[in-house]
Amino acid sequence: MDILEILKNNDATLEEKLQSKILNDGSYTNAEYVDDFSEISPEWDEAIITSESATVPIFVSMKLGEDTSDKTVYEANITVNATFSNFSNENFDITEIELVRTSF
Repeated sequence: MDILEILKNNDATLEEKLQSKILNDGSYTNAEYVDDFSEISPEWDEAIITSESATVPIFVSMKLGEDTSDKTVYEANITVNATFSNFSNENFDITEIELVRTSF
């Protein structure tokens, strides 16, 4: 199975790993609380594949909640280039994430 197929066939794992990376780095969320991830959409047709890794643009829509008394929640959209590598037994790591676009 090729690298791209491994990623496509393990979309739940991909989403879980990406969410974890985003939650652990406040620069992707404007340092605000993530209330919910609304959408995670890899752009497979724009993926760059090498023999050992794949870089995939991924659109992420999330609801961010401000830490205020009224708990205002708003939609934020980002696009990241996520690089996946260390493929073994249909498992993989996200080794790098680069922020490409934001819309808060």
